[in-house]
Amino acid sequence: MKRLLGKRRFRLMIFAAVAAAVGTWTISRICWPPQDELAATDATKPHDRTAGRPPATVRTVVVDWPATGSGPIRVEWPGAETLPAAETRPVAETRPAVGTWPTTSSRPAAEVAGSLARRIEKLAEEYESATKSTVGLAVVDLRDGTPAALHRHDQPMIPASNQKLLTSAFAILRLGGEFKFTTGLFAVGDNLVLAGDGDPTLGDPVLAAAGGTTIYAELDGWAKQAREKFGQTVSGDLLARTQVDPKNMRHPDWPKDQYAAWFCAPVADLNFNNNCYDVVFRLDGEQISAVVAPASSYIKIACNVRRGDRQAWSLRSLSDESEVILSGIVKAGGGEPFSTSATNPPMMLARVLADRLEKAGVTFAGTVKAVKGSDLDISAGREIAATRTPLAAVLARANKNSLNMAAECVFLRAGDGTWKGSAKLMQDALAEKFGLDDQGLAVCDGSGLAQTNRVSPANIVKLLAAMAGGEQSRVFLESLPLSGVDGTMAGRMADRTCRGRVLGKTGTIAGASTLSGYILDGRGNCAFAYSILCNKVRDVHRARALQDAVCLELLAALAAAPAASQPATKK
Repeated sequence: MKRLLGKRRFRLMIFAAVAAAVGTWTISRICWPPQDELAATDATKPHDRTAGRPPATVRTVVVDWPATGSGPIRVEWPGAETLPAAETRPVAETRPAVGTWPTTSSRPAAEVAGSLARRIEKLAEEYESATKSTVGLAVVDLRDGTPAALHRHDQPMIPASNQKLLTSAFAILRLGGEFKFTTGLFAVGDNLVLAGDGDPTLGDPVLAAAGGTTIYAELDGWAKQAREKFGQTVSGDLLARTQVDPKNMRHPDWPKDQYAAWFCAPVADLNFNNNCYDVVFRLDGEQISAVVAPASSYIKIACNVRRGDRQAWSLRSLSDESEVILSGIVKAGGGEPFSTSATNPPMMLARVLADRLEKAGVTFAGTVKAVKGSDLDISAGREIAATRTPLAAVLARANKNSLNMAAECVFLRAGDGTWKGSAKLMQDALAEKFGLDDQGLAVCDGSGLAQTNRVSPANIVKLLAAMAGGEQSRVFLESLPLSGVDGTMAGRMADRTCRGRVLGKTGTIAGASTLSGYILDGRGNCAFAYSILCNKVRDVHRARALQDAVCLELLAALAAAPAASQPATKK
């Protein structure tokens, strides 16, 4: 164990840039550490937000509690009533597959000596002693619903991106696993109008690459349909109909000095390219040019950078996204695109669409501008084109690589469209449907970026146990990263004995490193649900070493169990 956790400290050098949100612009620097995974190798790879899916071995889980409907709950993003109706689903009555929780994590030594519980508790105690950090831990055996290991299990802790597990369950309960986000282009009089209910995947670069297309493919399809159905000339305007004020597109508790980072991108009802600009510099002697995506003739690019001995450049975009200004110092060009967040995503989308329309032969007499949803009724308009994205695809983007903007879109769409209202709805729903202890739960946002979120490990495993056997278990399970296979777990527990055996949602923000999920048996069934929340963390590597060590103990326990005790696969 001492060798595993190590005596020396691994120091992660985080070159945080200073960002300002002043007036109508934002600034980003080149050395952003990704919020969910602080590994230095990820710092300049904005599109490591890769998607994927678990292998076919992740089948129906053993725990399967009966569910009964409790009546429909209608949830709408403000203004969504004028979009094509989406089905609302009854909230299922679920109960956690756990036994009675002890009031304290301490038990008589004789009872647990040499047991799995004692070995895991010892790992936690040694980690706390060596690092002065705090760890809360809970493990439930899904084969019989009993707690298998506990350590500070009922202590509310910062969950970081483990908050996305709660958000995913909330969305499935409120919207149903078959729900689809809708973004559409409508003809209203002489105008073309963009309207949406928060789909975060339109123009997603990862999904585009996986499909062998570009971020513009969907908009090009819209443009073709617009020319066929609306004609070659738009005598009116292209309007981005949005209910969200740009000043309210980020949660007030998010770190303001990181607003320009991709993991802190704004959240809106109209989104594109993860609400970011991706920048690559081209150097020719002392001449520097910038390739910025998404590109549009309606977005002016001002490249004011100069050659220097380091990468220290910034990007600011105007409030209407009419201009992007680059300044600072650039040492090298090429390489992976670097992402920085936009200021006004609905206007970025509208300006990119305007350009794609013109490329398709549709000309404009009017302008591109935003309009409040309350000022424009599109119910009498004619749908020109629309994109409908399944909730399952959005949850995979939110969870596989911890795309915060996607998680927040889910959070707000399943809620009432506001941060405060959605937080209350989520907290109440989770407490009621999963029996979560309200004292160990404080919901603030949907992604876990806010430091004010709190959840106890006991609450997380109760939720995990219920979701493992619920009606929509597959949607939930397939959204999670799998050890050695994909997402933020691709490089963890990747050896032969662990690969494909640990479903785990990672989480890392300043002072917190977390991992929660499932341990799979040899047939792909969920055998354990676990939650390991490390707070007051100064060394993320040692926190992850503890998390991996606990998972290895659980895998070893499964390997040592008699074959007869292994659960049968349910069909």
